[in-house]
Amino acid sequence: DALLLDGDSCLVADAFNQSLSEMTVEMWVRIDNLSPAFPKVQYSLLENIKGQNKDWGFDLNVPVAGVNVDFLSWREFTEISPGSSTATNHHFFVAPTFVEGVWTHIAIVRTWDGAGVNLCAYVNGLKEECYSNSDFIEAFPGSEPLAIGCNNMGGGVFGLEGMIDELRISS
Repeated sequence: DALLLDGDSCLVADAFNQSLSEMTVEMWVRIDNLSPAFPKVQYSLLENIKGQNKDWGFDLNVPVAGVNVDFLSWREFTEISPGSSTATNHHFFVAPTFVEGVWTHIAIVRTWDGAGVNLCAYVNGLKEECYSNSDFIEAFPGSEPLAIGCNNMGGGVFGLEGMIDELRISS
């Protein structure tokens, strides 16, 4: 059965303590409300960041307010000193937008080539866009719980209104 999310609750799994330089994150997503009320400016699909701009981690989200909406956004945090980090984002603008109430399969493939990270977005099995960034680090040591359908940073402020099914993280 798919995980039904009402925008206020989510699933928090055990600590994600894998240090992965290469991984694939994939899932089926159905967004039921593409016009949520402010302050919800994005839906966090998957997140394991320790607090706002701290520690290591990653976040996969879908912006739903502002100029550019309904695309995939990947963000990684890299610790620069204890309790302080820098964020590097990539927005996959080329990937098709989401359609309210329609199931969409998404996958982000992260690889390391020795000089930087390559990210590729797949939507419904089609490769949509790839991106390389030397600012991303080889691997990040996660130690935080994995939040599915919300985030830990804002106390669930960006909770998904919809469903997630067949989530898989593999290396």
